[in-house]
Amino acid sequence: MLVWIGMFAFIVGTKLFMGTLYTEKQKKTYLIIVGFVLAILFALRDENYGSVYDMRVYIAYFEQIAKTPWDKVFVEPEFEVGFVLLNKLLSYVSDNGRLLVVLYSFFSIYTICWFIYRNTNEVFWAFLFFYSLGNMGFFLTGMRQVIAICICLYAIEKAKENSSQKNRKIMKKNLKTKKL
Repeated sequence: MLVWIGMFAFIVGTKLFMGTLYTEKQKKTYLIIVGFVLAILFALRDENYGSVYDMRVYIAYFEQIAKTPWDKVFVEPEFEVGFVLLNKLLSYVSDNGRLLVVLYSFFSIYTICWFIYRNTNEVFWAFLFFYSLGNMGFFLTGMRQVIAICICLYAIEKAKENSSQKNRKIMKKNLKTKKL
């Protein structure tokens, strides 16, 4: 609980120290600072979070899949195919399960910070709400689901980009048609 309160104080204290977050540089700097510290806390946390033991299961699975030959990886997978494949590929870098936790921590927090930066002008409030309204607690335990959520956040941004380009083309076509 002390870590949670300390991180909350750090999020607020960083904002107070930085003052206003009007420019893009200030917003990025704020998100980099608080995001990096939160990612470090995620990466260094214990395998158990309260009474939830999901992380221990993921680490054990990672270490098990590292020793499993490719021809047996997908025989009876315990998890989704993409997660199994991610674990197997990462096991070539290291068979230590902490690698999975560290990479997951930085990927998930980076994605949240990136999404906040792209979708709001109030980065302080968005990050504070993410941290304090229970979402971050889920990020500590639901690794597979959080990876899926992060991929969806990237997909949403890509869809927004494609949608705007498509809408512009449609609008240009309609404007040309109306001039005739």
